[in-house]
Amino acid sequence: GSLRLSHPGRNHSGSYTCSAVNSFGSDSITYAVSVLVPPSAPVLHVTETTSSFVRLQWDVSDDGGSPITVLSLSYSKRDDSAVTVIVRGDSHTVYGLDCGQEYVFHIVARNAIG
Repeated sequence: GSLRLSHPGRNHSGSYTCSAVNSFGSDSITYAVSVLVPPSAPVLHVTETTSSFVRLQWDVSDDGGSPITVLSLSYSKRDDSAVTVIVRGDSHTVYGLDCGQEYVFHIVARNAIG
């Protein structure tokens, strides 16, 4: 036999039991199924600013069932090319910013799934 889940999500994780009954008896087996998905989008917060740096903090509410392996923080002046850095933990300080300029910040979390 087989079990097929169409469009599986984290809510499909759990125990699944397969049972068989015939004239010779019965048997069953239970499988623990963990559905792994990409992590949720991090929520980015500014915690401190000066004329030349900004301190950012983020929260990832769901790692998708697989540890986060990479956090990519990108930032740029409005309509300029982005600088991307790999960050660790839950905060990062970006130094060397130009006073009076508007910057755009974006962070992406990745795990083994995506």
